[in-house]
Amino acid sequence: MSIIKNYKYFLLVLIIFLFSTFVNFYYGLIGVFPIDSFLSFDTGYKFINGELPFRDFWTPFGFTLDLFQGLIFKLFGVTWYNYLFHSSLLNFFLAVGTFYVLNKFNVELSYSLFFSLILSVISYPVPATPFLDHHSVILSLFMMYCFILHLKTGKNFYLILTPIFFSLAFLSKQTPSAYILVCMSLVGIFYLIFNFSIRKILSLFLGILIVLILFFLYFFINNISLNSFWYQYVLFPLTIGEIRLNSDFLFPLEFNRIVTRFKIIHLSLVPILISVFFDLRKKFEILYNKDFYIKLSIILFSYSLIFHQLMTLNQKYIFMIIPVNLAFAYIYSKDFKYKYIKQFLLFMGLATIIYYKVAYLDNRKFMELENVNLNNAQNAKILHPKFKSLKWITPEYKNNPAMEIKKLQDVFKILNSENRNVLILTHYQFFSALLDKRNFYTFSKTYTYDSISLPKKNDKYFLNYKQFVFLKIKRNKINIIYKIGTDIDKSIIYDLFGKDCLKILEVNEILVQYDVSKCQK
Repeated sequence: MSIIKNYKYFLLVLIIFLFSTFVNFYYGLIGVFPIDSFLSFDTGYKFINGELPFRDFWTPFGFTLDLFQGLIFKLFGVTWYNYLFHSSLLNFFLAVGTFYVLNKFNVELSYSLFFSLILSVISYPVPATPFLDHHSVILSLFMMYCFILHLKTGKNFYLILTPIFFSLAFLSKQTPSAYILVCMSLVGIFYLIFNFSIRKILSLFLGILIVLILFFLYFFINNISLNSFWYQYVLFPLTIGEIRLNSDFLFPLEFNRIVTRFKIIHLSLVPILISVFFDLRKKFEILYNKDFYIKLSIILFSYSLIFHQLMTLNQKYIFMIIPVNLAFAYIYSKDFKYKYIKQFLLFMGLATIIYYKVAYLDNRKFMELENVNLNNAQNAKILHPKFKSLKWITPEYKNNPAMEIKKLQDVFKILNSENRNVLILTHYQFFSALLDKRNFYTFSKTYTYDSISLPKKNDKYFLNYKQFVFLKIKRNKINIIYKIGTDIDKSIIYDLFGKDCLKILEVNEILVQYDVSKCQK
């Protein structure tokens, strides 16, 4: 019987793997949004060639993506398939992790499989390529899973894993993991107060100690300044949050923004909220009830994501939480006497996946391609063989992707013959990796329109950034900067070097060369 059971589990995990990876690969081959799609392509390549975040390029966003991507490139080579393998693998881990958790809660295998598969459709396939926010949410979800598995099983091993997964989430992106941590910490504190155990405390601190040792060891071995990490990853990103909190960005929190926009998330939580309401009738007894803390964790996790959405106005990737909520609503549906509650939850799961598949996946809304005729896409193999099977179309050249490819081919020809050490400022963050050029350096991990990726001149950390860039230029004897792309703000170059000393050569429509050899560095 044990052999049969293990065979059944193996078969189901195989199904999850094939389905979750296939669906992510499928959407990952349809169109790109340069500013987001290539976030870890070049930096993953740089990782395996000795260039590290905080030390060699300005990094206000997480670096675990680069580390993981670098490992995959090292093992399997630099290709678009291996780039998608990264995100597809995370999609599988999320689905199989959810399947594992639901089984620990004694959910029937068929229902565990159902919720896991629908989760894999609307989680990573939304961007399909490795993305900061998705890593942060998924790894934060693993943190919550570990905590509730401890509550369910009583095993302290899961408490050790909890801070480890949080650290991975936070080092993927500071938010929403930081918001989730605040909420989860409140739940954890109340739980430990009313369910006190020295072993629980020690297990939690052991996990924290492991994180701290590995963190400081990594920085020490690689000669990365903790001061650089502090300025780049903590202080500078905080200025972005300050701007949003001190503006009309967040407020007023009108009904439409909070309720209507997230109605399906709210609806998915209704059974759990009702169950908590029933628990509250027990008054102080609930503080000793582990199921109460599980329900509270799920509720606060969901509303942490909503708060993050309100703060960032990022596109709606947070809806991956809906299948998780429905799965736990299914678990706690035993609290209700309604005959068809489970069937309703299954129907809602199917309806959710159909809606978001049509609304976000099929038209690639996350990639800003919702108003683009995807049939116009070109085979990106003609741009580079390592982009084989990618259907190239972007929002920038949505009506003529062939023209964009032609212009990028011209850039490839010029850069391929470039033997000097150069700095590159671009949304197309793949030149180093595709051309295997170790003499190409970058200002920052990425470059965004609103300069979230690097400080502007009026930012209080601009001088720190300027010092960082100039040290990089001096160390690598760089005199040439290439700006690649029509939407790249050239003001950052002017802010750093001034205008008078620059020798500017417009090579073509999307490529501009700046000679900074006469500038004071």
